[in-house]
Amino acid sequence: MLAFAHPWALLLVALAPVPFVMPTPRPLVWGDLAMLPVDRASDRLALALKLIAAIAMTAIAVALAGPYLPEATSTRIGRGAEIVLLLDRSRSMDQKFGPETNTLHSGDARVDDSKAKIAKRLIGEFSAGRPNDVFSMIDFTNIAIPTLDFTQKQASVQAAIRAADVGRGLADTDIGHALVAAGERYSDRVYTGSRIVLLVSDGGGQIEPDTRKYITQLYKRNRIALYWIYIRSYYSPPLSGPLDAPAGVPTSGPGAAVSAEDQKAAEDAADASIPERFLNKFFSGIGIPYHAYEAQNPQALKDAIADVGRLEAHPITLTDTTPRRDLSPALFALAALLTALLAWAKFLERRAWD
Repeated sequence: MLAFAHPWALLLVALAPVPFVMPTPRPLVWGDLAMLPVDRASDRLALALKLIAAIAMTAIAVALAGPYLPEATSTRIGRGAEIVLLLDRSRSMDQKFGPETNTLHSGDARVDDSKAKIAKRLIGEFSAGRPNDVFSMIDFTNIAIPTLDFTQKQASVQAAIRAADVGRGLADTDIGHALVAAGERYSDRVYTGSRIVLLVSDGGGQIEPDTRKYITQLYKRNRIALYWIYIRSYYSPPLSGPLDAPAGVPTSGPGAAVSAEDQKAAEDAADASIPERFLNKFFSGIGIPYHAYEAQNPQALKDAIADVGRLEAHPITLTDTTPRRDLSPALFALAALLTALLAWAKFLERRAWD
């Protein structure tokens, strides 16, 4: 629907008939007008020039009124998800993976080997390969820092991901507050399809009981699936299963140093005391879709992100927003073109007979 920013300027359209009522220019002097034949081509040309002048004046008047097409929205069905990227920016993410392979190559380009930079690059590739997804982003350390609201605009998504690596991370991490901030992103949104919180972090953290209860209620109510890509440092414990035993000490069989019961008790104690294992156990028991990946090197991190992309490709209702479109420049351009044509005709005008 066409709208106008300054509708009063449309009154100037009333000046459009002026070229048709203007007096005839000074006639050519000729001794015997009877000898001149009727020149219908010239009459048609004169009428055409008047019409061009009227159109130019109308275009200027309408352009001054500020015509525009208002912002509009449309919906379509695609395959994707609404994804909140929850990226850990604590100081530990500025470190390397460990003494194993520390670099990841893409073609001939060498990628920086810090965990934060590799995670940033791979998340950027992940989002760029999912044009039907709607992305939001939150960075977190001891506080949650929203950096991007939900959008499909890849330019905005990529800019937010690049900005996540500016400066150095802070020492503290409050993962509970970050999870709450990510879950609340969906609270005021109409459910249109798959919802994901993609947590990328190299550590866990203790969460207060009241916060754990609220997270459980929040993620169930908003129907959120949680994916945790645990960037496991070289000496960090696994999220589940037996803890790494010292080299040369068997954990099962006749020569095992401990019994299965003792091993199970040790694992339970580790689940309660080691933040990462406690967090994994908490996520597994709150009754929401949850999957954890342990990435102990850059390639494992890349594989984990790719697997999330394969799993989350469900039908989703997408809303496209077309921004307001200003039509004034096109009308001014038309008026300038027609005015130039009139000036050219004036230059070719014959003022006297030879």
